[in-house]
Amino acid sequence: MVEIIPTDMTPPENDSREFHPMRGVGNRHLQTMLPRLIRRKLRFTPHWQRLELPDGDFVDLAWSEDPHQARHKPRLVVFHGLEGSLHSPYAHGLIHAAMQRGWLGVVMHFRGCSGEPNRNHRIYHSGETEDGTWFLHWLKREFGPAPTAAVGYSLGGNMLGCLLAEEGDRCPLDAAVIVSAPFMLEACSYHMDKGFSRFISAICSIC
Repeated sequence: MVEIIPTDMTPPENDSREFHPMRGVGNRHLQTMLPRLIRRKLRFTPHWQRLELPDGDFVDLAWSEDPHQARHKPRLVVFHGLEGSLHSPYAHGLIHAAMQRGWLGVVMHFRGCSGEPNRNHRIYHSGETEDGTWFLHWLKREFGPAPTAAVGYSLGGNMLGCLLAEEGDRCPLDAAVIVSAPFMLEACSYHMDKGFSRFISAICSIC
């Protein structure tokens, strides 16, 4: 059984300068688009499950394999970004990497993001933690206390950060990682809606 051991990490000074992009891909727009060109196809067959919620709505789960046959494995939960899904390159890429290391992976799709509109007049947002909290506690009740880690990307990272703060010691996670969360939502939204960023956003929405 995998054990997740907490460690204290001291970030390096000027840590934002430690990122070195792949040769020839220094432009931020190229870094956004490249994964959609070279990592488009799923490298595994997902196991889909619909999870009914207390308010009569649902979220769809995309597992790396049948969870009932893999309940003994450590788990990786992925919370996708705005309008993302299992088909986002970062999501299925990370799930596949987890599979290769013997983990059970799952993407929890926010309401309306799995290809089918949700039933209720309610939508997800960066501070809406109720569905994520319900899912994580359900996961532990349904499949037992195996080591569980979560990764939240972009808006999903915002949600995960809020969830961790709200749940505190009650949170059924052993580890969590937040990737590229837009902490200043208004400024990020403004930037994405102007200039070439607007074009990139439109392309990403259809890729």
